Amino acid sequence: MKKPSTDKRPLLIGITGGIGSGKTSVCKVFEALGVPVYCADENAKMLTNACPTIKKQLIELFGNEIYTETGLNRAKLANLIFNNKKALDQVNAIIHPAVNTHFATWVEQHAAKKMLVKEAAILIESGSYKQLDVIITVSTNIEERVNRVRRRDGFLEEDILARMKNQLSDSEREKFADYVINNNDNVQILPVILAIYTKLQL
Repeated sequence: MKKPSTDKRPLLIGITGGIGSGKTSVCKVFEALGVPVYCADENAKMLTNACPTIKKQLIELFGNEIYTETGLNRAKLANLIFNNKKALDQVNAIIHPAVNTHFATWVEQHAAKKMLVKEAAILIESGSYKQLDVIITVSTNIEERVNRVRRRDGFLEEDILARMKNQLSDSEREKFADYVINNNDNVQILPVILAIYTKLQL
């Protein structure tokens, strides 16, 4: 865990976890405590339509049909990068620098806050964890993660497992974490989150 420099900038907290881990639920608790949360995945979706550079590079990579009149054809993009690590890495290399720049601007806009949270599924894989002071990983067993995503999104189990293969395992992610929240259904996580929040206030 790094400490912010003496310029009184906010403590930057990264919250990460694999698909279905429940990291968004953890972030909602921080929001309820008054901590602004930057959702990297949602802002990445926004930037694919709002950023001309991203649009140009994705068209160069996949052709004009990757965009429709209403914006990025997400279903087509998902099919193109599904089980294609090279294509996935190329897309990430296009999008993540723009997200990091957008996040830096967002931090400046919230400079008066004591702490800020960045939520990202591939916080470690993208290297953006290096911009942050504290890393919180949300870990959940695979069976529960699969069940949650099936209920939430209606995906097939094999598709969920394939997505998991493109992310670090919980044990790999935990190596980078200052705090680990075990979010299995039989665990009460609110006291754990509040305890972490209290420590970070010090």
